Amino acid sequence: MAEGIDPDQTTFSPRSSLGWDAIGITVKNQHPVETMQFMNFLASEEGQYLLMWGVEGVHWDMKDGKHVPRPEVLEGFANDWGGYSRETGIRKWTWFINNGYGSDGTPYDLVTKYEKDAVSTHAMISMANSNWDTAPYDDIGPTAGTPEALAEQKITDIIDTAFTNMIYAESEEAAEALYHAMIQEIDSNQAAAVEAIYTEKYNQHLELWK
Repeated sequence: MAEGIDPDQTTFSPRSSLGWDAIGITVKNQHPVETMQFMNFLASEEGQYLLMWGVEGVHWDMKDGKHVPRPEVLEGFANDWGGYSRETGIRKWTWFINNGYGSDGTPYDLVTKYEKDAVSTHAMISMANSNWDTAPYDDIGPTAGTPEALAEQKITDIIDTAFTNMIYAESEEAAEALYHAMIQEIDSNQAAAVEAIYTEKYNQHLELWK
C-alpha cells in the first residue's frame, strides 16, 4: 500500500488496472523520470497496440483507418500461442493493458478479442456497454473459513450438480421439478445469509467510492 493508505479501505483486487502488474521504481533507479515516461508510453494507445499487436508494417497494417492484423499473425497464435508470442514479442509483456478498444474501434487485445468463437461473440454483444472489469465486485463474499463461506461452497456445489441434471432432464416438467428442488435446497443452506453478506459489503464499497 502507498504511504498513508489503510489496506482495509481498499476495494480493488489484484485484477484491477490500478496496479496488478506490481511495477515500481526503486531507489537505485538513476532515471526515474525517463522510467515514468516509458510507463506512460506503454499505457498510451500507441503503446497498447505495440504490446498487444506488434509492429506496424510487420505484424499489422492500417487500412481505412483501422488496425488490421496480418493473416500469418493470427495463424501463428492459433498454432502456437506461447511460441509465437516469444518469437514476435506480441503479448509477451501485458503491462498496463486496457480491456477496451482503441480510437478506431479495434480491440487492444488482438489475440483474444479480434477473432472470437460463437460463445465469445455472444458474450461481447451482451457486454457491449461494459468495461469488462469485475474487480470492483471482487472480495465482497463471505470471509474464508466462516460458516457463511462454507455455506456458499455448498450452494455452489448444489447449483453445479442441479444444472447438469437439468440439462439431461427427459422432459420440461422434469427440468422444472429439478429447478424448484435446487432452489429449495439452496434456501435451506443459508442462501439468505450469504446474500446478506454480499449486499452489506457491496454497499460498504459504494460508500468508499463516493
